[in-house]
Amino acid sequence: MRNMKLHLTWTTFQQPKGGDRLLAGLLRRLSALPYAGWPYESMFTIWKWYWKNGNVWHTYDKDVWGNNLQQQIEQAYQDMLGQGKTKATYQFLISENMYMYNLFLDSTREMYQVNVRSGTKRQVKRKPEKPISDDDLNRNGN
Repeated sequence: MRNMKLHLTWTTFQQPKGGDRLLAGLLRRLSALPYAGWPYESMFTIWKWYWKNGNVWHTYDKDVWGNNLQQQIEQAYQDMLGQGKTKATYQFLISENMYMYNLFLDSTREMYQVNVRSGTKRQVKRKPEKPISDDDLNRNGN
């Protein structure tokens, strides 16, 4: 990767033609600590998880027991990173129909979920919401 030139802007990432696609997986956006990992910091980032159905992205909601899947998935992702791993699998169950999914987490490549019963595979992504500060929290509490 020596002498490779990149053009980075706030809205796009352009890789030179013939460049190594691995580089795109190594670049990361600078963000504050994730809320799931350390909610006591004065500024943190809340991450949102999405799954794709056709051309529409949906946020994860609750599992079959009413637990917040956003927090559970983010915690599983943070646990994976904290253990020095780049890949992990998280399994969850939604609805009374017992739809079970395996969510394949990967910090370097595309992530996806698979319906255990049907085998349907769907793309998954993780995106940050705006960083939240103490001022934001105090404003919402009043």
